[in-house]
Parts: sequence; C-alpha cells; structure tokens
Amino acid sequence: MWNDLELGWFAGIMEGEGCFYRIKKKRRMYPCLELQITDRDTAERAAYLLGVSVVKRSFAPNRKQVWRVRAAHARARAAMEMLFPLMSARRQEQILLAL
Repeated sequence: MWNDLELGWFAGIMEGEGCFYRIKKKRRMYPCLELQITDRDTAERAAYLLGVSVVKRSFAPNRKQVWRVRAAHARARAAMEMLFPLMSARRQEQILLAL
C-alpha cells in the first residue's frame, strides 16, 4: 500500500495529531482513524494516502481553519495494522481498542 517513507511520515502525523477509535453503525462497531489539522497540505497528503477526502471544519472567524481526514471500516483497519508497530504504547492501546 505505502512505501517506507510514506508509512513513516503518516505514522509521525498520526502519533502527534491523530486518534484511533470505534464507531457504531447499524448495531456494529467499526474501527475509525481521524486527523484534524490546520495545515491543508498535510491533510491532503494524509487523505491521499488513505484514499479519502478532506473535510473543511468551520469554526469562529478568528480561529484557524481546521481540516479533517477520517477513514473507517476496512481502510482504517488496514492503516492501523500497518501503523501499529511504529506507534507509541498509548497509541497502540488505542488501536487495539479500535480494532
């Protein structure tokens, strides 16, 4: 899916800015990963790697624009499995709970 450079870059972004959790949909639980960041180019690169879109989040006019990237289900599971060995113990725990 990703080369080593892309995987390392994505792991660093998710370690610092991302979150891993589960969502409930139609009585089933699915893994989900999310990144919210103020740098649009970073959000676009992460979205490209995941094969998803970037969503613009609107806040008060005096705040920076926030961009959200979210993947769920199979995309999230595949990404979490690749990221797992590169993440800190706290993030690994979040991934295990999400999966």
